[in-house]
Amino acid sequence: MDSSKEVLPQTSHKQDLYGGIVWIVAALTLFLYGLLFSLRAKVPGVEELVDFISSVDGIYIYLAAFISIFIEGLYVIGSFFPGATLVTILAILSQKLSFVTFLLTITVIYIGWCIAGGINILSARYFNSWRKATLNEGYAVTDNVFTTWFPAFRANHEVAQIVEGGNPLKVLFSAIRVRLYASIFAGLITYVSALLIDLENISNEEGLISLLIVAVIMLTVGIVKIRNYYLKQSSTN
Repeated sequence: MDSSKEVLPQTSHKQDLYGGIVWIVAALTLFLYGLLFSLRAKVPGVEELVDFISSVDGIYIYLAAFISIFIEGLYVIGSFFPGATLVTILAILSQKLSFVTFLLTITVIYIGWCIAGGINILSARYFNSWRKATLNEGYAVTDNVFTTWFPAFRANHEVAQIVEGGNPLKVLFSAIRVRLYASIFAGLITYVSALLIDLENISNEEGLISLLIVAVIMLTVGIVKIRNYYLKQSSTN
């Protein structure tokens, strides 16, 4: 029997395990943030963010938007920072100032998000180098636009693809492309929503519920990937 035929499936299966761990770690960080918030720890909630952002004006809106999406777009780190909420509020506020300000804000958000994605990919690539993982030329890099448009999901997906053996350059191009689609779509939705949303009525409880929903989805994806790993493992034994 050819020994290479025995090794390749094991290597391929382990990519599911590593990818699942990536998603579960991200989910646990979100659960931790929710726990800290429910225990009244000093972590910012939606109400505090609205109060703070309402005082932001001029060029500081662009800076705040860039920093917010940059942190939100980082794997794991972004899970402790409610950047998606912050960015949405900033976009709504910028729309109320002027259409040009709104467009510039969306552009800055896109650039900051892309930079965060690049850091995610580089970090995952160095992690692969550390564990001496080889590139899987047969790995199909996917956009999954409809399931990874959310910043936290996007970060998990691109890190998981690198850890699973995907080509870093292909993952980067995919990340840039998906972010463009998501930014345009979110920009249109935000522009219309700005006419309907009253920021003063947004509560911390609503923000916490959204966060927990995202965490549950992440945990589910991770569990499914690890389950697939063990199913494939048992089928080859």
